[in-house]
Amino acid sequence: MLKVSYPTILRLVKNASLPFFKVGKQWRIKMDDLERYITQTKRRPALGQYRVYFKMQVLNRYKNDPRYFFEEKEFYGKFGLREEFYKKPDGSDSHLSALAEVVFQKVFLKGGVTAVCIDHDYYVQTIGVSFDEYSHWHNYRIHNPQLEKDS
Repeated sequence: MLKVSYPTILRLVKNASLPFFKVGKQWRIKMDDLERYITQTKRRPALGQYRVYFKMQVLNRYKNDPRYFFEEKEFYGKFGLREEFYKKPDGSDSHLSALAEVVFQKVFLKGGVTAVCIDHDYYVQTIGVSFDEYSHWHNYRIHNPQLEKDS
């Protein structure tokens, strides 16, 4: 119904954005509270509140690396670490599975600059993989972006 991840639901509940009550060990949310939350959040969030922006060059690392698949369309794309590079010998996922698929959107900033935009929660999962990944993404981060259509 909300189309958000479990960690996002936990964050919403913990910061009291979404009221809940407990029945035994289960957390429950009243339908009225859920509908109110959905109605209140239908408006576009403030720029940068839930999304993180990067220079397009952040993607160059993944385009020609054979460990990654890379798909790019006109306004969006995705890339990810191929399964054989994040699976452990026993078949379970390693910590690198956070890079299994990263979805991005292309946005146009003032001055004719094209940037990459990803969901903040996605970004947190991705950079948590290793210091090397964190450094790479951090070096291309755009703080306080201004979208072309904003005034």
